[in-house]
Amino acid sequence: MFAHCLGEYDKVAFFSTYDLPLRSTEYRLRFGIETSYRLMNLVRARTTSKSSTLRLLYVGVALTMLNLWVFVKWTYVTRPRRGARQVLHRLLPLARWRLWLWEVVKQRQGFNMEILVPLAA
Repeated sequence: MFAHCLGEYDKVAFFSTYDLPLRSTEYRLRFGIETSYRLMNLVRARTTSKSSTLRLLYVGVALTMLNLWVFVKWTYVTRPRRGARQVLHRLLPLARWRLWLWEVVKQRQGFNMEILVPLAA
């Protein structure tokens, strides 16, 4: 019930069967879903291709990268303590993870930013 006094004699009342604890649980779950999509869009490759297969592949790779980031943080970037482990989020932000993965890919694939110009003979 919600009641509000508008003036000296006017009152407004609102009655509802709205279950607040249930709604807060639903919102908490929804917030986690929206956050995962927002983070996934930060690591997803951009394309102008109309191929739905390629777009789905990019989404799958992005979700895999995101889940791997969460796993690495949960496994290696923690501080031991009594009770639940403490994850040190500031030590491995998503931007740093993306840059690290990009460097690994560049090293493995032999990516080079230099352009070699042949000398005239």
